[in-house]
Amino acid sequence: MSSGPGAGSGDEPEPIEAEVCIVGAGPAGLSVASGLAAAGLRVVILEGGGENEWPQLPDVLAEGEDAYPQSSVTQTRGSGVGGTAGQWSYRMSNADADPEAGERGCRYAPLDPVDFEQRDALAHSGWPLTRSDLDPWYAKAQKIAGLGEFTYHPNSWSTPRAQPLELDPALVETQMFQFAPASAWIDRVAGELRGRTGVLILTDANVTRLEVDPEGTKVSGVDFARPDGSHGQVRARAVVLAAGGIETARLLLMSDDRVPGGLGNRKDQVGRYWMEHPLVRGGMLVARPEVKLAERLRLYDAHWQNGTKVMAKLSIAQERVRQEGLLSTSCLLLPRQEVIAGSAVQAYTEIRSPSGRSSGLGHKAALGARIALGAGSLLSARKAIAEQPGLDLSGWAAEDDLNRYRVFEVVHQTEQSPDPENRITLDRERTDRYGRPFPVLHWRWTAEDRERITRSRDLYAQAFAEAGLGDFVQTDWDHGQPRMIGGNHHHLGGVRMSADPGTGVVDADARVHDLENLYVAGSSVFPTGGSVNPTLTIVALALRLAAHLAKKLL
Repeated sequence: MSSGPGAGSGDEPEPIEAEVCIVGAGPAGLSVASGLAAAGLRVVILEGGGENEWPQLPDVLAEGEDAYPQSSVTQTRGSGVGGTAGQWSYRMSNADADPEAGERGCRYAPLDPVDFEQRDALAHSGWPLTRSDLDPWYAKAQKIAGLGEFTYHPNSWSTPRAQPLELDPALVETQMFQFAPASAWIDRVAGELRGRTGVLILTDANVTRLEVDPEGTKVSGVDFARPDGSHGQVRARAVVLAAGGIETARLLLMSDDRVPGGLGNRKDQVGRYWMEHPLVRGGMLVARPEVKLAERLRLYDAHWQNGTKVMAKLSIAQERVRQEGLLSTSCLLLPRQEVIAGSAVQAYTEIRSPSGRSSGLGHKAALGARIALGAGSLLSARKAIAEQPGLDLSGWAAEDDLNRYRVFEVVHQTEQSPDPENRITLDRERTDRYGRPFPVLHWRWTAEDRERITRSRDLYAQAFAEAGLGDFVQTDWDHGQPRMIGGNHHHLGGVRMSADPGTGVVDADARVHDLENLYVAGSSVFPTGGSVNPTLTIVALALRLAAHLAKKLL
């Protein structure tokens, strides 16, 4: 591989030559590189960040009918070798460990078969792939990510003391999450690539433009700049954009020298159908006196089993999702103090919600009376709410006195409908230090999505009641509609996969429809997002892309 002065010196550096140039060194880019390197191809990875630090990127503007489900969009973007893995927050150790110590990781799970299907009730749904197409690549993704066996059925992970709930399978089913540490990417995979002949990782290399040939059908060069003012170019037979759910669309849109509107955007599809995984508090499951609920929920706590950390989750049965046109949901069950489920607390929550503040005097008076009657419990509840652990809570099922847990919060991680008006555009008036236009995120969460999640909540409540587990108490909802408590830092869509160039940006092989040698890796290609963390699917698609490129280029 020739690097020449492209490492950053000289006024006119010689281009770096490679067979494949990958933009981005997160799990997507590292997975593609690993597959290509194993095939003996020469690879250059351009990473805008550095080593062992993952700063947040501050240059995103947010606009839309709803506030984006994070206090700032910058909290969901970062750079550095390892990509977003460097910002994962889940503690692989249990809850009693030092919160600042220990290894960090994330949840992994595959998408369900229904997530790939075209659903008549869900506009713009459907992948040009099936779950069975990805299954062999999911199995390979398990290994590179440092996970256990490719099985997510609860029977593979249950024990005599930790069993799945016996719920009506026509309503709700139990599936599993597996966990793996961020070091699998930051240390192991990146380290293996650094040790390979024919692989070059350039850090602090911020891509400023994709150059194309005069016909606008092939990428001829990838330009990059560094903080010290130096610059360079990579020339490769194929280019893979693995820069994340905002940056990938940004790069395509701003590379418009020869193709008006940007690369892959002849049909005005780049940046559209951008999605998140809204996070919703579904309610509280309050155990009946005779039910030892916590003992029956051991499988639903994160715990180690056969050398892998796992936890169970609930989801609406796939056939029910098909029949009723619902969205996918993943439900976690988290122990809470009993006082939080009280009537006064629910009234206090409602009166502070948007519709509660704007409701009539009569309704406000009724809520006020409930608050007054339970003033003492409200004070206790406010303290309990302030002190309650977050979604990283784990290890509670190993405690001696499980009977003290009678209330479990049901937290939904939900799918968002693909909407062409949710999109990334560019602000040409504002640019970063490298002259790149700021990306603008236009985002909303629709009333139709809220209605679908409300129906799912009712199905969970029905399943709990029929199983005799307890009473389901609605919490943190706004007159029967879910209120978002956050997003999950999952950037999905924007460069969606489609068989038809008129409805997407890349084909089933992840190649940009309009270009011969430009590909995309990452969750930006997702046509729909399902309701589980996207990393396992990202890696499976990336390994599949690497095999496709190796076959094509060798």
